[in-house]
Amino acid sequence: MSENKRKRRIVSYLVTGVLLALVGGVMGALKWANRPLLDEPIPPQVLPNPNAADYYKRALELQVDAELIGRSVTTPGPGDPPLPTAAELDAALARNGAALAELRKGLAFPCVFPCERSFSAKFPDYAHSEQLARLLRAEALARAAREDWSGAMDSSLDGLQFGLSVAHGANLLGDLVAIACQAIARRDAWDYADHLSAASCRRAAARLSDLMTHQVPLREVLVQEKWMLLGSVVKVLDEPHWAEHFVGGVSPAKSAADKARMALRGRRAVVHELQAGYAWAIGLAERTYGESLVAPRPRFGTPTDELLPVLAKAAHRHYFGEAENGLLLVTLTLRAFKLEHGAHPDRLDRLVPEYLPRIPRDPYAASGPLSYRRDAAKYVLWSIGPDAHDDGGKAIDNPGEAGSKRRLVQFESKGDIVAGVNP
Repeated sequence: MSENKRKRRIVSYLVTGVLLALVGGVMGALKWANRPLLDEPIPPQVLPNPNAADYYKRALELQVDAELIGRSVTTPGPGDPPLPTAAELDAALARNGAALAELRKGLAFPCVFPCERSFSAKFPDYAHSEQLARLLRAEALARAAREDWSGAMDSSLDGLQFGLSVAHGANLLGDLVAIACQAIARRDAWDYADHLSAASCRRAAARLSDLMTHQVPLREVLVQEKWMLLGSVVKVLDEPHWAEHFVGGVSPAKSAADKARMALRGRRAVVHELQAGYAWAIGLAERTYGESLVAPRPRFGTPTDELLPVLAKAAHRHYFGEAENGLLLVTLTLRAFKLEHGAHPDRLDRLVPEYLPRIPRDPYAASGPLSYRRDAAKYVLWSIGPDAHDDGGKAIDNPGEAGSKRRLVQFESKGDIVAGVNP
């Protein structure tokens, strides 16, 4: 082979190598640019079969007299229509017999409401769930009016079971609705407990104790919320003007400069920050509530930084529901103990194991159960509340408010959540 031919072949090899490298680089860059936005695929929603949600939907379709039922469980204000009479309420409940029966059929099955992962989703199932909770509370009130205290407690516990079931597979909105349904069911249960026999208290406590084992942990709620939000965000990011949706949180962009800055950050930065923010919040849910209050919050960027305070307040509502259920459970067993022993116990651990397998934990505390103090013939039972500070059973009080708002428990409240005092 001549020297010239050898040189031409070497040049040919070099050119081919350079071209292959360029093509490989371009293909690699395209693959990198087109890689999935999410670190892991969004799992499909798994619906049980049979699904209690289907029974609840049918119960809503069968329900009648919703306005009258709503009035029966609401304290009327100035100018509002009066409460229905006992006869009117009994008649309305009789007309709702089919709805109540369908609702109770659903309580026997697991529940997951189908959830569209989109910002445009309306969530009608969650929106109407409180309507069924009010129906069960109206039934409880009617039974209490006839001094059927055991029946009234049964209706209240059905309401609690309904509320707890709604939370399964739910995102943050679903969990908040579930908590509201449970609050509706608990509203009068404290009064019913004061009229129950020891046997009825034991039976109600055993049922409530079992129901509480099915409470959805906050971590699971946040995982579902993460998938809900990321699924919605990915759809928005496919739109040509996606940056407008993320300037100032979920509000539209206020200026062209804001939009430009968001666009420069890029779609992947938004998704990465959201994933990192939710990973941090989910990890925090595995720690104690008190630890979560003092944990330093990293900076992730818009809109993640604006979502995290919302998640913190939602965590408080979740723990509030758990604390109230635990307080009601212990209240039932304390009454049974007093009826059978003539006095309340000097310590809560006297209830174990005869009345309870264990004392419910205080979800606001770093560790340990709910708190208790016997005062002569009475007692004080409490959770340390959202400030994570034990005030010795001093109930949360809002002196500037009237009615039920006076004792309302909020994220910023100071003081303790006292059984039968703070709704």
